[in-house]
Amino acid sequence: MSGPSARGRTASRCFLRDALELHFVRPEKVRTLIASLVGGLLLLLGPVRAGELEDHGPTMAGFSLVTRSENASVPESTVILRYEGPIDHPMADDLQAISQELGESIERVILELDSVGGELNEASKVIDVLADMRARVTLKTLVRQGRRCLSACVLVFMQAETRVAGGASAWMFHGACPPGTNVPSLTLTARFTTLLRDAGVDPQFIRFLVQEGCLDRPGGYWASGYELFHVHKANIITRLLDPWEPLSPSRGVRDPQIQPR
Repeated sequence: MSGPSARGRTASRCFLRDALELHFVRPEKVRTLIASLVGGLLLLLGPVRAGELEDHGPTMAGFSLVTRSENASVPESTVILRYEGPIDHPMADDLQAISQELGESIERVILELDSVGGELNEASKVIDVLADMRARVTLKTLVRQGRRCLSACVLVFMQAETRVAGGASAWMFHGACPPGTNVPSLTLTARFTTLLRDAGVDPQFIRFLVQEGCLDRPGGYWASGYELFHVHKANIITRLLDPWEPLSPSRGVRDPQIQPR
């Protein structure tokens, strides 16, 4: 969590000890892509029902929608909202626009995340949007096997009561730094970790980060979804995905010149 960083600069990862009792954060700031042209269509078409969302395809930069039309296992009343990218402007604005276009037939939204983290201010705005969304639909968050939820992404992930992740997903925690430095800021770190604590992250896990010196130097504490759930019992993930991910059988096109014997 930090202000804007130079384009192409490797995102800083930093930690802080000081007087933190129950805190941690991520200072990464990555410039987001501009909103895609298709996103404008979403605003023009008015409130949509589950059966209409498939025509929109990718909506805003980083966002895509999946409904029953794309996946027969998705209930008619459910929308899977996938986000791949940094927690950075204009994520909150795009999410707000998508939320406003969900029709009354939508009862559940699954927010699927794959993010390297980003900016604290943007994460706070996303939290407000998700709070409004939760007043209208049931919200579930998801990080699949092999996907990432780093730093600020954890804060977004925590905004649902049901939070599902793969044991092989990647997670990272560190302190917040001002723009242009990897030296932790007590103020920024305290702000972010307070939000995480209020969202339900186990205080013992945050205390572990502090006591182990994980919050006082540049770097990041990495953990798998399995470790967060079974080892740290951090109350970040409420259910682990099954390690086995089945796929539909695929069959190649048979060459008509090759005849079975």
